Amino acid sequence: MAELGRALGRILVAWTLVTTLSGALVYGIFLYLEPLLPGIDLPGVGIRLAVAGGAGGLVLGLVQRRISADLLELSGAWPAASALGWAFGLPAVVGFSVWIRPLVVDLPDGFRLGFILAGTGLAGAAAAGWQWVLLRTRLEGAPWWLLANGVGWLMAWILVLAIGLFLGSGEPLPVETNRFADGLVLGACAGFMIGFEQGIALVGLIAQAAWVDRKK
Repeated sequence: MAELGRALGRILVAWTLVTTLSGALVYGIFLYLEPLLPGIDLPGVGIRLAVAGGAGGLVLGLVQRRISADLLELSGAWPAASALGWAFGLPAVVGFSVWIRPLVVDLPDGFRLGFILAGTGLAGAAAAGWQWVLLRTRLEGAPWWLLANGVGWLMAWILVLAIGLFLGSGEPLPVETNRFADGLVLGACAGFMIGFEQGIALVGLIAQAAWVDRKK
């Protein structure tokens, strides 16, 4: 069991690290696409977020399969599921935040933020749906994966909002190329929160499966 614990710890650290780096990669791709898909209107930003999220998610899924291979053989469709999740999740989070603002403008600040974060959490859970379909064939308790992703995306958005305010950005996702460094920081921080929550859920599910097998 000690060896299993060390292996799970390595997966948690590696999973969190690679998702952190992928968050920065996604934002870098997002800015790189600006000359190709100009405009800061919601459709233009959404398209860039979807393309960047899909590319970053694909790379992330490929690496995730490798770092978990010793204890869990993820499906060959995992990279595609990761790409689809990020391509959907990022535009959904930003789009929902923009869409709901005028609808809750008369509510107290706490309620407005609550609605935005609730939508973010639901979008994060939905973004993990394709991964959940693959995980449930290998691990019992896979619905926890949806909860972990919802919490991870929610916490990521809180952190992005806080750091965006600290950096003096008028928006939580700055799009100006002269704020490239700020964008990488925000992307990395969001990736860290998502990866950490995912990693905790994954090692927990693997540990549970190992415990059940040991008791048989």
